[in-house]
Amino acid sequence: NKGVMIRNKRAYSDIDNEVFKSSMVSLKRARTTRSNDRFRYLIDDGKEEDITLIYPATSKDIRKYTPQPFAMLRETPEVYKSVTLPEIVEPAAKKGVSWIDNIFNPPQHGKAKGEKVLFTGKNGAFIIAVDPKWKDRTNINMMRLLVLYKDPSLRTVRDLRGSHLRLLKDTVQAIEDVSKDLIMKESEEKNASSSAVQMFIHYLPTFYRFHIHVSHVNAPKFGADFSLGKAVFIEDVIQGLESDPKYMEKKTMYISVGQFAHSALYAAATGSTE
Repeated sequence: NKGVMIRNKRAYSDIDNEVFKSSMVSLKRARTTRSNDRFRYLIDDGKEEDITLIYPATSKDIRKYTPQPFAMLRETPEVYKSVTLPEIVEPAAKKGVSWIDNIFNPPQHGKAKGEKVLFTGKNGAFIIAVDPKWKDRTNINMMRLLVLYKDPSLRTVRDLRGSHLRLLKDTVQAIEDVSKDLIMKESEEKNASSSAVQMFIHYLPTFYRFHIHVSHVNAPKFGADFSLGKAVFIEDVIQGLESDPKYMEKKTMYISVGQFAHSALYAAATGSTE
């Protein structure tokens, strides 16, 4: 079986063979903060390094973390229906997202160690949990939360309709309440404002169960999390659905696609053959 290791450090020197060789040393020394299904999150305090271990890694995991060229794609509703939906969304959704099911289903809670659920929505429709990217869970400026939805028919932002407005507005209110409580608790501020929180959706997402990312506005903007062609603010989605219940179905999306991660869409964007 193959695996994927992701290492995050404040600053690396030249990436060479010695850094790779030290990975096994870091892994033995690091302490596990959270584990769920194939995912294990660790911290190497001595090197101020965060480690994510995915094992066994799927071919999709390998493609995602392999350095690759990207291209911008104008995804019209027609492109979504003819390429994105059958080639990417439906195959991924059929496989399910077991680590999310482990959190929602009480009999399987033993498979999800270290998960911190902060809020559960009405009838268990959604939960707000601490994102693994918020490693120490104390520095409020690094706050990262993750909103997960139980309904497997909600795969991406494209599946949202006017009928989901109440659910989305309830979610936003819960995020604001939870975030304010965390900010006041960790920073000792007497009055916390929702303006310190940003709520966004990734499209295309990493996994195909609809979810919302939450971060403190001061959190570092690294990687693709906040990049153009990836992040969509939830407030913009709500406003669009208020104007047209089928707004997300009809909307043309401008998205970033990877040659390996989204090969069919990359081919459509560049005019190349797969």
